[in-house]
Amino acid sequence: MNKNIFPPVGCLLMLLAGPASANINIVFDYTYDTNHFFGSVGSTQRTIMEAAANVFESRITDTLGAITPGGTDFFTISFRNPSATNNNLLNLPFSVNPEEITIFLGARSMSGGALGEGGPGGFLADGSAAFVNSVSRGQPGYTPQDTSFANETDFAPWGGSIAFNSTFGSWYFDSNLNTANDINGYDFYSVAVHEIAHVLGIGTADSWNQKKSVSGTTLIGPNSGTVALSSDGAHWQDGTHSTINGQGSFEAAMDPTLSNNTRKNLTDLDWNGLRDVGWVVSASPVPEPETWALLLAGLGLVGFGSRKRPV
Repeated sequence: MNKNIFPPVGCLLMLLAGPASANINIVFDYTYDTNHFFGSVGSTQRTIMEAAANVFESRITDTLGAITPGGTDFFTISFRNPSATNNNLLNLPFSVNPEEITIFLGARSMSGGALGEGGPGGFLADGSAAFVNSVSRGQPGYTPQDTSFANETDFAPWGGSIAFNSTFGSWYFDSNLNTANDINGYDFYSVAVHEIAHVLGIGTADSWNQKKSVSGTTLIGPNSGTVALSSDGAHWQDGTHSTINGQGSFEAAMDPTLSNNTRKNLTDLDWNGLRDVGWVVSASPVPEPETWALLLAGLGLVGFGSRKRPV
């Protein structure tokens, strides 16, 4: 008995905090960072990735089971090599710890103005019925099969991969989230948040796709409502705005572009998109000081003379 699944990838285009207790734990693996984009332990790039992961860890409260192969039970993951220009697939035997979601990181040259690309990985599970069923990670609405995915209502990936544009010369790297007004370039933190959300299923999970209209132009979700999508069906329509904690009007993190000199964070609409994928998302946590600073600085506002790039 086996199950095999490989979801699509979401892409973000350029529009030219301390650790939080959490139910999920996003783990970054730099094994395939062969271009050394992320540097060594403690680099600014790695610190920013952890800050982006904390955003999700602080509010997603699903309890994810382990996937533990052994004996006649096998689990092989498949994911796109984040540093290979030919985007080739890697296949590895793997085990999954409770609550963990592993994301392989890397960078490569990208065309078309893309800043990053990310999505969940695939897998092959083979063995006993009980073991194969464990790939649902205890989420009853996540039952991937080889045939039809039309009834998926949840998502519980082992993880996936994210690639960033290694040859782009206008990245803004700053692990101090108090500096939203001083951004000079395309904000790496904003792209990191966007691509992690793709790994978690926005625009990529079957539970997302089955909520799209027949034309694929809108998402009809119990939490998001009816929302126009971009042409790829994996993002909100470009320029979509929402509130943050019920206040203001900010460009959604999961629309397909990012303006220069701008920082984005997840809006209420983006969190509702994750809920529609199937994640259990808590009410907004009490903002830490740096979060208030971002809001006061005008989080998500487009800078003067800005250009947009796909993310």
